[in-house]
Amino acid sequence: MAVLCLFLSVRCDKSYEYHMDSFIQVYDKIERLHLMTDLNDQTQIVVGYSGNERLDFRDKGEKKIQFDRLCQKHGDVGFDQDIFLVGDLPRIYSHYPDIVSMTVYSDQDFDEAHPAGTPLDDCINLSYITARDYIQSGYRGDMLSVRNTEFTTSLDKMTETDFYLLLDNLGKIKFKKLPEVLSEHQISVVVKSKDGQTFEDTISFDFAIFKLL
Repeated sequence: MAVLCLFLSVRCDKSYEYHMDSFIQVYDKIERLHLMTDLNDQTQIVVGYSGNERLDFRDKGEKKIQFDRLCQKHGDVGFDQDIFLVGDLPRIYSHYPDIVSMTVYSDQDFDEAHPAGTPLDDCINLSYITARDYIQSGYRGDMLSVRNTEFTTSLDKMTETDFYLLLDNLGKIKFKKLPEVLSEHQISVVVKSKDGQTFEDTISFDFAIFKLL
């Protein structure tokens, strides 16, 4: 056991060098949405996703062709830098297919203007991390700051291009307006992709938490 632990420790500490043509290192396929309360801020809902397919810059054959096509589609082909991966683990993850819209609903009346089942997008800010601006600028600026820079936009103002190249997840939902009754709601998020797919998940969210703030 001691030998195994030592081996794992050495492997995790070892850095692997690669020359990258793209900033994005991995594209994960969206097959399901997963909503969860943010562990660091229980007033936020994280819009996560999962799937069984992944395209990695180190892939070969058809998967490498697919990865390169996505990079070309997003203009991510001129990075031209050496990177070091600790433990040979990629750090920059985005998603496919591209997202075109996100809509949030509640099963309860929110207020007079938002009865149950109507979109709450104008009541919500979406906070997200994106590589779009960094890539479109021609990789100007500090690449290490990309994953630490969070943007916030009212969900009803998000455009198709705003959803491009989101990193790690599809953003965090933050309510900028609260329901008239601070009770438990079933909050549903519907995401539509450019290839015509629809993804949906629902989470129980108790607005009573705002009474404690």
